[in-house]
Amino acid sequence: GTRTRLPTIYRTLTMAPTARLSAEQRDDLVAYLDGELSDAETRQIDQILAQSEVARHEVDADQLERRRRV
Repeated sequence: GTRTRLPTIYRTLTMAPTARLSAEQRDDLVAYLDGELSDAETRQIDQILAQSEVARHEVDADQLERRRRV
């Protein structure tokens, strides 16, 4: 039979505890933190952050780095 491929977000969420933000999502992190992403992009990152300690750590590290630059 044929298998249906799930969209990337669902494949990412299945790796939840250790999921990392994609390179594109990391590039969009400043816009995410500033509330400048589309609703869909924000939901995608929110879902990953809600389930992945690794991804949350990446965001925390980015926020700390941003504060140091100010």
